[in-house]
Amino acid sequence: MTHRENRKNVSGLLKRILTNRFYDLPAASPFYLFAKIWFLFFAIGCGIINPVHGEADVPVTNSLARGLADLRYNLTRIEVESTNKVVELVALTKQADSWVTNYPGKPEPLVWKGIILSARAKHVGISGLALVDEARAILEKVVAVEPQACEAAGLNALGMLYHKVPSWPISFGSNKKARLYFDRALATSSNLDTNFRMGEFLIDMGEKKKGLQYLRVALALPDRSRPEDVWKRKDIESMILKNMDEK
Repeated sequence: MTHRENRKNVSGLLKRILTNRFYDLPAASPFYLFAKIWFLFFAIGCGIINPVHGEADVPVTNSLARGLADLRYNLTRIEVESTNKVVELVALTKQADSWVTNYPGKPEPLVWKGIILSARAKHVGISGLALVDEARAILEKVVAVEPQACEAAGLNALGMLYHKVPSWPISFGSNKKARLYFDRALATSSNLDTNFRMGEFLIDMGEKKKGLQYLRVALALPDRSRPEDVWKRKDIESMILKNMDEK
């Protein structure tokens, strides 16, 4: 039996105990009370219950994984193809909210909520400043605990936020902080997205030679079998062609 299967079985037994269905014993039974107390400490020791939050440790299920994949794909699709981006992004935010609600404490839905809010902000003008503030708060809270969540997508998104938004006194933009987040994202997970955004950032900062190197690395990475990557690879190829004057 694998560790994951063992945790699943233990979690199921814990649920039966804590919901007074342990072999139909009455809640006042001395054996039941002993079993409940013993199992509670056992569960904490195994990491099934978080003693700080008092919540069961919920793994990333197949359902959540599919939901996150849908968010990821639809965000890219909307940015590339939609003629009504704001409406579709509002609907996508609501979908992200439902995953956050259904999986409290999991970092992945929060990462994608923050990223979707960031995308919405680009299309609503000055009112987008409130959205980027909310996105930053969500993402910074997540990366403080789980920087590797979603292949460092939270760190990468923060880099993009600090690079793209206006600086003080309008907003919090800072290319210095953006570079720090992009560096952390790459150090945490070198993938198509982190290399793409570092390359884009460096080109924007006038470092075209270095930027093109990161873009080429992004294209050379193995295919992740994600449909949205087709669009991203096209964007990277276009960016390389546009900046080929710098070798």
